[in-house]
Amino acid sequence: MISKIKTPNKLGLAIALIFASMLMIYNPDYNNCVAHASDNNISDFCYRLDVSVTNNTGSDLTDKPVRVEIPTLSYINNKQLDARSWDIKPTLGGFGNEIDLLTINTNNNQSPFYITFESIPKDETRIARLYLGNNEQKRNQGIIFTGNENLNHAYDSHFAITDNLKIDVELEVLDSTAHTGDIIKLFDTNQGYRLSFLDDSGTLKLRAEVNGDACNYTWNTSWDNTNKLITYRFLADTGNDLFIDVDGVNVMSCDTDESAITIPTTTLDIGNNTLKNTIIRDIKIFEGTNEKADYGFDFNTLSETSKTNPNYSGMANDYSSNNKHLTYTFNRDQSNINASVGGLVFTSTGASALLDTQNIDIISGKFGGNDIYNNTANTNAFGYDLLSSAMNNMGISNSLGFTIFFTGFALIFGLGAFVYTKSITITMFSMALPYSYASINGFIPYWWLIIFLLVMVTSYGATKWSESS
Repeated sequence: MISKIKTPNKLGLAIALIFASMLMIYNPDYNNCVAHASDNNISDFCYRLDVSVTNNTGSDLTDKPVRVEIPTLSYINNKQLDARSWDIKPTLGGFGNEIDLLTINTNNNQSPFYITFESIPKDETRIARLYLGNNEQKRNQGIIFTGNENLNHAYDSHFAITDNLKIDVELEVLDSTAHTGDIIKLFDTNQGYRLSFLDDSGTLKLRAEVNGDACNYTWNTSWDNTNKLITYRFLADTGNDLFIDVDGVNVMSCDTDESAITIPTTTLDIGNNTLKNTIIRDIKIFEGTNEKADYGFDFNTLSETSKTNPNYSGMANDYSSNNKHLTYTFNRDQSNINASVGGLVFTSTGASALLDTQNIDIISGKFGGNDIYNNTANTNAFGYDLLSSAMNNMGISNSLGFTIFFTGFALIFGLGAFVYTKSITITMFSMALPYSYASINGFIPYWWLIIFLLVMVTSYGATKWSESS
């Protein structure tokens, strides 16, 4: 006797589909980086961000800082980026060629990044690749000076150090072509103190000055492209009193016969729109052993207050407890430099298309971007602040937290709809509403909604099949 196959009822299908939907609680975007012992390989990093730049200026560009805006807040909240942006490795032309990157924190989702492109011939395109997600990277960022940058502090007696002055400057010279440019100075008309570079008949020299006297030391070209600690010291004495140290070793001593530094009423300047081919990573000022200021130029100590091309300005905070913050001004013309930022992808994923940012769809996503995996959160959306704070307090990424939250809402909507209508179609449609809101506002990736829609279509087909059996 052949037994009749029982037709599955709607309630059974609904329960099965609800459990299937609960499997979606797993979110591949929640990929907190695994701890790595090194940062020597691409596989040691979790994510990659491509920035494509085309030079339409009509002339070749060399060591050009190109400004782009990056949604760092979303990356940090999703634990894809270290909160200090230390774990970024910026590269050009290959993983082994690390280039300079300056990141600035604006406490919003459009943080300015200055990526220094070593060379972009006219009418050509270069792609910088930023690798993220490796705590071993511990990038030590600095400000590149191209002759168009200055940081200053209005005259303050705090910096009126007349004796026992020490200034530590961690810097990197990219090109030892001779030029005259100020590293740091509180100087005017043979009064004050200054550390600078000097073009001495085509030879680059370090120059330390106190009042009208100076001490010069020829730059060693083998130091190019390496971090060097340059120290300026003045200690009034009957013998040598002005010193230049490199990496803690004295390389030049001079006798100025100055009993004290005469302090002029002028600003403290770093760069002074004259320094070139140099990255400054840290500056510390001491009076004896008393630290007067410490400027490290890290992501969380820099902020931007104005961005009207070609002038960009903001604040560089003092690490010390003295709060002697600097004002920076960059004259960096970005005209006819077309930059396009791709989506954040896993390092094992193929690069996404890089198209102009004006090519957007009805929900403001870039056509051709990797939006299936990456979806920038709308921080102004209803519920974002409350949910984001809750996720941070619980120590989980926003991506995972939002997924759990909206899956719960979807189940509540679905159960309510099924109890009221007994319709699988309406149930699945109701469950899709929270997912749609979350995807459109960037709380969960678009692929999540796509998978759910596939489940919805499959369930509808299964229901129709069961009814026809």
